[in-house]
Amino acid sequence: MLKNLLISIRPYQWAKNVLVFAALFFSLSFLDIQSVKLSLAAFISFCLMSSGVYLLNDIKDRHADKLHPSKKFRPIASGAFAVKHAAVFLTLFLTGGLLIGYSINLSFFLLISFYALMNFAYSMGLKMVVLVDVMIVATGFLLRA
Repeated sequence: MLKNLLISIRPYQWAKNVLVFAALFFSLSFLDIQSVKLSLAAFISFCLMSSGVYLLNDIKDRHADKLHPSKKFRPIASGAFAVKHAAVFLTLFLTGGLLIGYSINLSFFLLISFYALMNFAYSMGLKMVVLVDVMIVATGFLLRA
């Protein structure tokens, strides 16, 4: 199950979340341990949230993915990773990401909550609206930065 979870949460995509560290360099705060800790917490929060979003997307799209030439091999679509297990991890990741976000401060909690809601709406159908799709993806990068 761990292998299927790791495939499903797509850790290689976490590279996008490295953008949260840009503020350390542009503000010249990379030697300030408190700033580094906050940036690391923000990075983990975004990784948990994005992993939860991937699970949500794969659960929602599993029937269509079964018909796709390459997506049919994804653990949820293929049945190798049970939907109920994916749903438990989805809940844990989203909850963890929000709790870490709240521990940073209220502003970051609101930002990570907006990120989650935006990506939930994306997974629920906004990805099918061409210009909205591009704007949501771009906004995700802006929120990380």
